[in-house]
Amino acid sequence: YVQGVGEALFLDGVRSFWVGTVAGARRWKEGRWHPFVPEPYAERIVRDVLGMGQALWLATDRGLLRIEGSRVTEYDADNSPMPAVAISALAGSGTDTLYAATNHGLARWRKDEGITRVSVGGDDAATITALANDAAGGVWLAADGVWRLVGEQFMPVEVPCLFGDRIYNLTPHTGPDGVARIYLATRNGVVHFDSEAPQACRLEPLAEELGVVGGLTFDAGGYLFAFGSRGALR
Repeated sequence: YVQGVGEALFLDGVRSFWVGTVAGARRWKEGRWHPFVPEPYAERIVRDVLGMGQALWLATDRGLLRIEGSRVTEYDADNSPMPAVAISALAGSGTDTLYAATNHGLARWRKDEGITRVSVGGDDAATITALANDAAGGVWLAADGVWRLVGEQFMPVEVPCLFGDRIYNLTPHTGPDGVARIYLATRNGVVHFDSEAPQACRLEPLAEELGVVGGLTFDAGGYLFAFGSRGALR
């Protein structure tokens, strides 16, 4: 059962496709699947992977792992202010700041601070349903609406097409026209907007064909795939 999937820059300098399942995590390299989570953490479910600086970060069902060379550092709710045990998504800001999403709040790691909790709209226990970087390195998240990191704070982004709907996935994508857009998976379909003009958003109503849209991804050709409770569409 797949729990996470994506592409990341690994410690060997190779960008690889990876998949996290209940039976372990694997990366695709040189025509084969290779495990990449060191013992004794190999049985953890990996939900997101982020290469940042000289470290590889893993969001798992039992905490956050930082791998640098042969050294593994673990951050969880027992040894740090991490809001919850399970980490669902990661995003970086620069080369020394990492954000980790949980269903009980947002955490931030900095080299000189370690783990601290971050408030989203005054709520330090907000349910973060999505967290991602855009192509320029900006940080976006979904938590009762859309939020964007501005300086040191997450600021709300007004997206009229949402109509208060729950967001299940947030995927930034820059098209061949050079315009950075944000795509949101919701109960009613896919909402998308220019990252600099969110009020001019559009809703693609896909509920009849797909049901609840829970996942979004782009292929190498720039086509968007939407995955719902009733199937998938391109």
